[in-house]
Amino acid sequence: MAPLKSSFNRSAGKLLGLFNQRDVGKDGVNGWEDTYSPFPPPVTYNETYMLVVAGGAGGGHFGGGFANSQGGGGGGGVLHNVGGSAFTVVKDQVYTITVGAGGEGISGGAGPESPGNQGNNTTVSYPHPTGTKTWTATGGGKGNVDSGGTAGGSGGGGGIPSKPGGEGTQAPQPTPVGTLTGYGNDGGDGSPTMGGGGGGAGAVGQNGQPTHAGDGGAGTPVNISGTALYYGAGGGSGGSSQVSLGGEGGSSGTPGAGGDGGNYQGNATDGANYYGAGGGAGGSGGPNSGSGGEGGDGVVIFRIPLGLAQASSHTNRTSETPVPSTGGNPDPVMWTWHVPGTFTIG
Repeated sequence: MAPLKSSFNRSAGKLLGLFNQRDVGKDGVNGWEDTYSPFPPPVTYNETYMLVVAGGAGGGHFGGGFANSQGGGGGGGVLHNVGGSAFTVVKDQVYTITVGAGGEGISGGAGPESPGNQGNNTTVSYPHPTGTKTWTATGGGKGNVDSGGTAGGSGGGGGIPSKPGGEGTQAPQPTPVGTLTGYGNDGGDGSPTMGGGGGGAGAVGQNGQPTHAGDGGAGTPVNISGTALYYGAGGGSGGSSQVSLGGEGGSSGTPGAGGDGGNYQGNATDGANYYGAGGGAGGSGGPNSGSGGEGGDGVVIFRIPLGLAQASSHTNRTSETPVPSTGGNPDPVMWTWHVPGTFTIG
């Protein structure tokens, strides 16, 4: 039978410089002239895909207030090239990875009201002759109490009365290796009585509703693993004495769900870790106001050909996971980071 063919291309000249000899005729001292190429072409690999997700924002709480409603935390910005053009990476290139933590939620009780905390950025960088190049996924924006939501990868929800949601600022990230498409949306606006949901990478946060606080925006589906999962969902707004129901987190019922906002005097839930989901805002309720949810940490995932994985090295990689066949042979694998580390192309 014919030998199996790889799904990736490895293109290079010989790793050692080549001597080329040509006859220079009788005028040459030895009749020959030697030429040497000291810089062979680099070894390159294609079919490389990447997912970069920032940390989601944490949810706040209302201190001694009863009738207030705070916006939900925005989801972390999402960058990827899955379903688009693959990157071509070069042997010995070192990619340096930082993973953004989710923003901390705020404890409940009778203390002063406080918004949540911004999510933190996730970055992947590499050296280049024109200077270091970096892809940056932007942390989610926090929801606020009596003002508009804060901008972030996806924006935080607006507070009451009728405060605007924060802007979603995640933009595409072009570099010489390739461009990652950016995903982020605005937070929902507050209504006269209820806060807006945090924005998600797949949809804007819901505005405050007459019957419940605003829901978080959905995350964006990314099929880097063989199954589409939602990343960067927004957190729900918190309930109050005026309307008791908190908002639901975006992409509810999936592994990447945003945190639910707390009902009146209820605690919010956390955004999904390693999906960059925003935390829900705690419900108001005087001395018994609920805690805000933690924002979910971000993640970096490379999907690479098996041959590249076998030749490459890393530091602090969290896991290596086979990916179901996408038509190539051999099947690709995922390398995942939940903490800072490096990936060196073999």
